[in-house]
Amino acid sequence: MSEDDTRHRILLAAGEAFAETGLHGTTVREICRRADANTAAVNYHFRDKENLYRESIMYAHSAKVTQFPMPDLAERSSAEDRLFAFVLTMAKRLLGTAEMTWQTSLLFREMFQPTGVCRELVEDFIRPHFKMLKGILVELAPRELSPIELHQAVFSVIGQVHFYKMNRPVTEMLVSEEMLDQLFQPEEIARHVTQFTVAAIQQSDKSDLELPNPSRLS
Repeated sequence: MSEDDTRHRILLAAGEAFAETGLHGTTVREICRRADANTAAVNYHFRDKENLYRESIMYAHSAKVTQFPMPDLAERSSAEDRLFAFVLTMAKRLLGTAEMTWQTSLLFREMFQPTGVCRELVEDFIRPHFKMLKGILVELAPRELSPIELHQAVFSVIGQVHFYKMNRPVTEMLVSEEMLDQLFQPEEIARHVTQFTVAAIQQSDKSDLELPNPSRLS
């Protein structure tokens, strides 16, 4: 068995273990038990558990990106088409399978309980996509958005897609199985989020909307 095979087995075993119990809840001994490798192999291939954790995160992210690469948005004829392609890719990455794969679970765990790896992931991978989505929404808006309006719009798009991953168990209790299958199709999610976002952002020039006074609601 080659050293590459051993390294890959350790990486996969570590990813699954970290996804279940996190960095601090996972031991090198448990990883090696799952990988059928000795503890010295972790030091040889990864130096220590912390670096193995980092490599597991990067591997999980790379697997999603490789499986569902972002298309060349410059080839799309309109901002609406670019938004649809962006959201569709995001939905496919999150909903490639109905089950929560260890790659997705590990990435979510790192975002909810961030270590130093999260900042690296944000700067190297997430921020470029964040800027890409901001650029698309700027094109769609009928006027210049304030920084907070723009960020709210970006997070709204992201939140809409994440809902379908994070809230599937509850959604299964609310709708029929037939409707569930339709709702959780990436293309259907992308269509809805795109239409909903375009309609909302193109109404953003109407500043005369009167919101209720919170004190009157109590």
